[in-house]
Amino acid sequence: MAEATLKLDLYADLDDTGINLSMFFGDDCDPSLEKSITWPEIVSQHIETYTIPSKETLPYESLEELDEPFVLVRTLRAVADNIEDRLMALNALDRAAWLEANDGQYGGPTEPFIKPMKEVLNID
Repeated sequence: MAEATLKLDLYADLDDTGINLSMFFGDDCDPSLEKSITWPEIVSQHIETYTIPSKETLPYESLEELDEPFVLVRTLRAVADNIEDRLMALNALDRAAWLEANDGQYGGPTEPFIKPMKEVLNID
């Protein structure tokens, strides 16, 4: 009996438009399938999960049930804070100044062109 292996790689990414999904088959560098879900679509789907169809009404039997739709809100706020904290902890490379100092060539020391993100953005 012959045996075959199929390599499948799934990738998800967030950006300012929403969630982007890509599926890669085999060793191909280009995605075989791509799908984007916009933030308005995500919000609508989340709200529709909890509301009465075609009505702007959220039914409940106990106050605890009203908390459930807000769990995602708290999670997204925590995720956004985490992303911001991690970005602010990074250093930033002034690539234009670095390339100018190296006659447009990649190479040469980067240290003089690296500063803490907070300093680059003038945040105290």
